[in-house]
Amino acid sequence: MIISLVSAIALLFGLMAGWIAVQRAALRFAAAHPEYGPLRLVGAGCGGHGHGAPEPIAEACESCDKSCAASAAKL
Repeated sequence: MIISLVSAIALLFGLMAGWIAVQRAALRFAAAHPEYGPLRLVGAGCGGHGHGAPEPIAEACESCDKSCAASAAKL
């Protein structure tokens, strides 16, 4: 019983750590290759400024006046 609990917790922790690693790798890639445009995170909207997006990858919106490349470079 305890082994199942500990292994489930370890699996969830490993999955979360893996997802964080993938996000950081994507941010590094986006910062190194600005010619591909800003990184658009799932559900983050217009380049990650919190406008909300129903699709997995948000299209560029006209109302976004912030520099998406500058916010990606901070991370």
